[in-house]
Amino acid sequence: MQLRCMAVMCLALGACLVDSQDYCRPELCPVDTLHIACRNRGDFSRSCPADATRLDIDEAARKQLVDAHNTLRQKWASGGGTVRRAACRMATISWDPELARLAELNARQCLLEHDKCHNTHKYRQSGQNLYMAGFAGIIPSAVERILKRATDDWAAEGNDITAEQLQAFHLSGPDVTHFAVMANEANVAVGCAVTRFKRQGFHHFLVACNYATGNTLRKPVYSACSAAGGACQTKANPQYSALCSKEEPLQF
Repeated sequence: MQLRCMAVMCLALGACLVDSQDYCRPELCPVDTLHIACRNRGDFSRSCPADATRLDIDEAARKQLVDAHNTLRQKWASGGGTVRRAACRMATISWDPELARLAELNARQCLLEHDKCHNTHKYRQSGQNLYMAGFAGIIPSAVERILKRATDDWAAEGNDITAEQLQAFHLSGPDVTHFAVMANEANVAVGCAVTRFKRQGFHHFLVACNYATGNTLRKPVYSACSAAGGACQTKANPQYSALCSKEEPLQF
């Protein structure tokens, strides 16, 4: 009976968020920074309204979100972006359950605020994108619509990125940080979570997505080549010809 109760509790919290991983290990985060999953039971934060709830991202919604990322990456890697710059070795993004579970901890805060550390044992420089939308009237019934709003909003920042930022990322000018994470050449994984709550008369949706990596100042978002995928060590992705295959070996 005790084991069964524990299993049910794990499911209620979106899979035991700390299961066998020790997220309190100091090497996961910068000095004096607490990992969001360290001693975190997965409850909604005190900052959340009483009606806060987690929305399920089912297989169809996960596929839509991953496809949105890889479609954007294909466009830019092939040289079809606002900056005509083909990518040497842009990876294919896949869904990652651990990143999704850690993103859920952020979404359960009900605040549009980045957490200070959400690295994993595999991804030591994990990136993060956040999005919030509020509705006064009829609210979207499908989580896919919220995820599409988020990815469309982030992707639109690509209209403002410059060739200089792609070559050596910097923060001056319009905000392009969300797009840059979506287009980072080394990003092989994404995991997201969505929460809904009512605040000040509006129905709010908070989307949190964690990534294998983020962007580093003065480092390229992606390196340019005369031919897309020219530096891939494996074959091209059969669906996205400008991206490296899912088997591309990358270091993190």
